[in-house]
Amino acid sequence: MGAVVMGRRPAAEGGRPVVSTTFPREAASVPAARALVRAAVQEWGMPGLADLADSITSELATNAVVHARRGSFRVICRQLDDDRVQLSVIDLSRTLPEVVTADDDWENGRGLLLIEALSQQWGTEPYRWGKRVWADIAVPSECEVPAPEVPMFTTVRAQIVYVLMLVTAGAAICAGAVPR
Repeated sequence: MGAVVMGRRPAAEGGRPVVSTTFPREAASVPAARALVRAAVQEWGMPGLADLADSITSELATNAVVHARRGSFRVICRQLDDDRVQLSVIDLSRTLPEVVTADDDWENGRGLLLIEALSQQWGTEPYRWGKRVWADIAVPSECEVPAPEVPMFTTVRAQIVYVLMLVTAGAAICAGAVPR
């Protein structure tokens, strides 16, 4: 395993790699958990999954830091196949997370909605002593080529001019200079 993953108890399960470590329940553990997962997916040849894995790990680890009742949590990154991984966080709180609809003025409460939107599937597994919250993610498919009627600008200058035109038109509409 690579330098970041080394020493984090890498294991093989069903012929697929698994990386796991326990972190203290403190804010500084969230970026460390993200680094562990990012290093694992890159080492497994899935660099296109790194940003997605980073975002989901951040939400799962943050939930454990904020809501768990004990001093630590475990992060597990398991390769499911050549383009999918499962990210899990295990903590010692038996309180299961709930998806809530956050009000516009809430500063928190949208993490599980984000996980739901970004993952193929996610769930919780209660244990007698705590719980596991997991999310399965896959390498995103290649972007589709836009339809021919969508304007494509091949130079940076043309793209900047186009964006400036859109911003100017939007500002004129908001200012009431152009009827809606």
